[in-house]
Amino acid sequence: MTPTAYRPRTRGLTLIELLVALLVFVLLVTVGIPSFAQLVDRFRLIATTNELVTALHHARSEAVRTAAPVTLCASANGVHCSDDARWESGWLVFHNPGLATQPASANDILRRRQGNPDGGLEIRGNLPVRHRVTYGALGATRRLSGALQMGTLKVCNEAAGRAVVINRAGRPRVAHQGCPFDP
Repeated sequence: MTPTAYRPRTRGLTLIELLVALLVFVLLVTVGIPSFAQLVDRFRLIATTNELVTALHHARSEAVRTAAPVTLCASANGVHCSDDARWESGWLVFHNPGLATQPASANDILRRRQGNPDGGLEIRGNLPVRHRVTYGALGATRRLSGALQMGTLKVCNEAAGRAVVINRAGRPRVAHQGCPFDP
């Protein structure tokens, strides 16, 4: 026998088998990528809502701990509160003993979140919490005029929405709610 008779025959894929496998792969990717994008959008909505609720809890607990007002406000630059009420640009939590509309100094800022206004999310508040939420020493929300403050901050993307509802006692809760925003 010749030495070539002992070598095993190399096996491979035929061109048709390779094309069928490639076709199956392309079909799976075509179906899976839109589902993955929706999943990412859903997780971004949930994560942003949870960050907002965490900021509200932090502001409330800090107001109770220090026995002084603490404010959470929309902020585009991470230094000053903005008047355009676009919470998706970011927000600030700051000590606010004088019940001002802006932090008195950079030392008063407790927490900040820089948002992404082009990230596909919109966050808007109804009239009582359109620009800011202020917690008093007892943990209840209050307007700058002293009246109790309740309201809803809606977090929306193209497909879904969640609402952060703040009750009279200042406790935030999350509710599933459709979007767009109500006037």
